[in-house]
Amino acid sequence: MLRLLLAAAAAYCYCDRYFTYAAKALARPTAPVRYTLGLFLVNYTVFFLCSVMQFHLIVNWTLLFALLFAETLPLFRGGLLPSGLLALQGALIGLTFNMLSRCIVTLVLDVPLNAVNNNTSQADNIKLYPVMAGFLLAALVFQLYLKPGRIRALRLVMRSREHLRVFLWMAAILYGYLSLGLLLYSTGENLLVLKLWGIKSAVFTAVGYQYGLWYTIRMCRLSLYRKQNEKMRAEVRLQRRETESLRSLAFRDALTGLFNRQCAQQRIEGMYDRREPFCLCFIDLNGLKHVNDRIGHSAGDAYLLAAAQEIGRVLRPGADHLFRYGGDEFIALFSGYTEEEAGRKLREADRMLRACSNTSAYPFSLSLCFGAVRSDAAAGPDELIQAADRKMYQQKA
Repeated sequence: MLRLLLAAAAAYCYCDRYFTYAAKALARPTAPVRYTLGLFLVNYTVFFLCSVMQFHLIVNWTLLFALLFAETLPLFRGGLLPSGLLALQGALIGLTFNMLSRCIVTLVLDVPLNAVNNNTSQADNIKLYPVMAGFLLAALVFQLYLKPGRIRALRLVMRSREHLRVFLWMAAILYGYLSLGLLLYSTGENLLVLKLWGIKSAVFTAVGYQYGLWYTIRMCRLSLYRKQNEKMRAEVRLQRRETESLRSLAFRDALTGLFNRQCAQQRIEGMYDRREPFCLCFIDLNGLKHVNDRIGHSAGDAYLLAAAQEIGRVLRPGADHLFRYGGDEFIALFSGYTEEEAGRKLREADRMLRACSNTSAYPFSLSLCFGAVRSDAAAGPDELIQAADRKMYQQKA
């Protein structure tokens, strides 16, 4: 009777540690003691009946897996795959250390393996001793797995469905391999090789399980790092787009989409720094204020857009640049052009702009005047702009 109570106590330790481990792994509250005790009584009663009815040990451990799964799923509501993995872990760890204990006990006492099988009616059956040792060792393993770092790693596996399935299959294969080893306990021969084979199987399963768990955790972490890296890259791309958008707002004119006065100043300074020859044209739209006052600012906006479009037509892509300098003023930069060449281009733009005058789209006159100055005619950007501005007013006059 005492042996039965000791075995029951060892089995309770195993059940208690397993359900605590399952709760932590699934990030659920620990089950109340009454639940753990009730589930232990169910499991131990099934184990006891299997022994009385002398079922094969394979049946014992298959039933234990089924019970643990049926209990874990509704108790913690962790889903089929996580609950299945935890139940398989519980059965696999319990079976591994039970087999190891049984083989070691029969090896030390020099008795056949069938002395620790389910046939408790045998006078020389000593099953209870290795069973107690096996359950206590399994409880100790679950206690070690309750360390915060291990629990965090296992939760990572639980969240990764892809890696969870792989680890579940690996654990199932190890469980099937170890279950076949239970056939050894049917033999009545006292053979050293069979006991060593059982010890080897238990050790191989324990090492294989631990390596598989480590590998799965490593793959989950790599997947997590890859997702975090992709997220960071997406955030960087978004920041770049936002920076470009802000830069565009800072350096572009909202109406025409042309670069603004600040950008023009930077461009001219850069061309001077590179000693790049160019011609600057200071452009003014004739009568824009009159259009704004007489017809309205929407008509004035249309005037500005038409001018930007027609001047833009005469520019060389990539070589020449147009900026809205402010109000009715534009600046055009012609790389490598003389004043005469730049003047021909802008007179062409003026002709096209005048052709749009007094039409249904533009019920007013459109024209421009300009002043063109070579970059080598001034000491710096400010002097160059002032010189072109003076020439523009001379033409307007």
